[in-house]
Amino acid sequence: TANQVRGNGFGVRNNSTTNWVDARFTWWGDASGPYHATLNPGGKGNAVSDKVQFEPWAVDEEGTLSSAYVVQVRGPNRVTPGATVDYSVYYATYVDLDDAVLAVTLPFTADYLPRSADGIYQPGLRQVFWRLGNVAAGTEGELPLKVRYGWGIRDGLEDELEGYLLGANQGNADESVDLTPYTGFT
Repeated sequence: TANQVRGNGFGVRNNSTTNWVDARFTWWGDASGPYHATLNPGGKGNAVSDKVQFEPWAVDEEGTLSSAYVVQVRGPNRVTPGATVDYSVYYATYVDLDDAVLAVTLPFTADYLPRSADGIYQPGLRQVFWRLGNVAAGTEGELPLKVRYGWGIRDGLEDELEGYLLGANQGNADESVDLTPYTGFT
């Protein structure tokens, strides 16, 4: 059975500006997960505040998970022009992944700064990626990512970094994910 937070006006409220609350694997009262204005606006379960790690959530009271893996890019959502920002790229997988690659797509206002934990930058895709190799179910990790914003990020402007965790064995039985752009890039 999953943890259950349901039937409340607000599920989890974190007042800390620095610490995260771990609320993964929780049944929020609806299969769509908890409501969060930007991270899960379609969620019909109890609401969560910022800095609450809620993915993956349980889609039923028995604890069936909403996804096989999670990637979160953590950092500020408002940046002044010319600022250099350190992000944290968190990942977790709940299935085995072969030849796993962790990738982050940068917004057009961000420039990658080398020395981000051996990340490899693909300028054409505006992606930074890391070759993780074979990753076992239950693995979690966190990698640093450093970028510079020439024009900054205004308050309320949606300009986020998007993260992906890919594996050669991911996908349905008829097709798998093409990792060639990552494995062949040096």
